This record gives sequence, structure tokens and C-alpha cells, in this order.
Amino acid sequence: MAMNNQFTPIEYLVIDHFCSLNELASLTSYTPQFRCLILHKGKSNDSNIMVLLSSITLANLKWIYLNLSQTTFNELEIFITKIFPNLKSLSIIKSEDITFLDAHRWEQLILNYFPQLEKFYLIYDDYVDNEQKYPIYTRRPNQLSSSFWIERQWLFEAEVRYTHIEYTIHPCSPVLIQAVNLLPDITTLKIHSLSTDETEELNVKRLLILCSMKETSKITKIYLEEIDNVQELDFLFTLCPDIKINHNNNNHHLHSLCFHVLTADDQIVENIEEIIKCEKLFPHFTIKRILNTVYLQWK
Repeated sequence: MAMNNQFTPIEYLVIDHFCSLNELASLTSYTPQFRCLILHKGKSNDSNIMVLLSSITLANLKWIYLNLSQTTFNELEIFITKIFPNLKSLSIIKSEDITFLDAHRWEQLILNYFPQLEKFYLIYDDYVDNEQKYPIYTRRPNQLSSSFWIERQWLFEAEVRYTHIEYTIHPCSPVLIQAVNLLPDITTLKIHSLSTDETEELNVKRLLILCSMKETSKITKIYLEEIDNVQELDFLFTLCPDIKINHNNNNHHLHSLCFHVLTADDQIVENIEEIIKCEKLFPHFTIKRILNTVYLQWK
């Protein structure tokens, strides 16, 4: 275990090589400031995980993503309950251990140890060939429709793929994502405005949805009447990567814009000017700043 003078200030970590929960526990003993942890390639433990967890607690860690291999539900349960008492978002990818689809186990784990958990994501793959002869999921999904899951709006879905059946548990997706996903042939999208719920920080499941849509989305035109911030634009560009036209209604006579930015300074003005020149947006334009307001005019 690490001594006080061996601590590192790392807050965000992505591990993209094979790492067991034991090794991860040892690593976390040096990183008490962890806020976000992503493990892409979890492997089996070499020894009893309890040996390493006697004095580790990451009170600041709120978000964890674990892609596990050869890790049992019991090992995971011990690991997260001992180290991560204040989790807000938990994402798990797993196969070959049907216990991970036991809704009652998850319900008891969350109620007893993580009542503050806001977002829960589980992706579990049942492979068709099943060469390892592990038990497959044969239960009815009624377990996952109890008041516990309904109150949190966490959904259970199953999708039959070519080589496996993918079971997922995830929060409800925003309405706009659902609509675009269900209408893959639309080419034009007209909306009045986006609520803040639509543009909140994209989580793992939503990113997976958006990434899968990039190959099929045919939307090239978006008409947006109101926009509040740049995050809304970023959301739309991610949702519809082939956008060719993106404008407000009735703006063909528009020749000036006014931006009110609390942090406006000369550097912002220079950046806007450089972008306009680089993209060749307007052949003739003027831009100036008065206090926190930036004025842009063009011909």
C-alpha cells in the first residue's frame, strides 16, 4: 500500500491494457483523488482480492466503467463496495457469468451500498457457440420490471445479433435520440429548441447509440429556431454527423450578430476573426467588442 508521500494527484484514468481487480486495487492505493476510472480490459485475479482492500477508499470517485473478463460477480461486488462508496455512475460490460443478469443481486447491492447511484449501465453478451459451456440466460425479464427499476427509469433490453445475444440495462435515452434512432431514413430535422436534458454530458450508453447511428444516419439538414449554447450545437453535430445545412428560419436578410459573453476579451474577438478568415465565411466583415458584448457585421 502507498504511503502519504507516494500519493499521486491523478483524477482521471483510462487503462487500455489487461489489468486485474487486484492490480487495480493496488494502483488505486496511490490515487486518492480519483474522480473517474475507465478499465477497458479487465482480467481474472491471481489471489484473494480482500487482501488488498483493507484500507482503500476513494471518496471522490463518482464515475467508473469496467469491461471485465473472467471476473465473477462476487469479486466485483467486493471490489466496488470496499473502494467506491460514493459512486454516481456505474458502467459494466461482461459475459460468461449469468449472475451479472440477476436483477435481485443488483437491486440489493445498489440499495445497500449505493443508494445515491444515479446512472447504471450493464452490457452482457451471451455467445451462441458457448464453447466454455457457461450457463446462459433463460429467465423472464420480469425481475427487471419491479418498482426499483421503474422508479429509476432503468430499462432492460435484449438484442439478437449474429454471434450473440446482447442484454443491456440502461437509463431512458433522451427523446430526440430515440426519435432519430427509430427513423433512420429521415433526411431533414426541424425542431424549435433543445432542452438541457438533451445536451447533458453524453454517457457511455448514449455514446454507443450515437456511434452506431453514424453509419446509418441520413440527416443532412437541420432547422433549429432557438439555440442557447455551443453544447447544443455539439450535440446535434454528434447526433447527425452528415449535416450540410444548419440554420435558423428567416435569416436570409441577416447581416449582423451580437454575442453577450461574460468572459469576452480581445482574444475571443481574435479567435472569431481567425475562424471567419480561415473558413472564408464572409468576404467583408467587421468585428468589435464593447465590454462583454461582441458585435459582428458582414455584407
